[in-house]
Amino acid sequence: MRAVLDTGSFLTCIDAQAFSSLGLPASGQRTLSTASTGAALVSCDVYDVSLTIVHPSGNLSLNRTLGFVTVADLPLGPTGVPALIGCDLLDRWVFVYNGPGRVFSLDY
Repeated sequence: MRAVLDTGSFLTCIDAQAFSSLGLPASGQRTLSTASTGAALVSCDVYDVSLTIVHPSGNLSLNRTLGFVTVADLPLGPTGVPALIGCDLLDRWVFVYNGPGRVFSLDY
């Protein structure tokens, strides 16, 4: 699935619909605050999943597979984005964004 790199999110989040289609069991719950909930806390399921970052070249040897990482189940459907890559994963890599060029690079 496609995801958005979100430097404002401290945790990687995936929409509930994605988890229901995969049939994965939740590994626990976590309480979070989000931009849309403000100071209010929301409880969400968390999942331990393996993620693969697909290299745009199509060269499979350049893909980056992460062992188990914990991601939160949040209702992202209304945003049109099924997943947000948060700082929990971005902290592992070098992420450079060229605003005027509207391009980014991700080194891992």
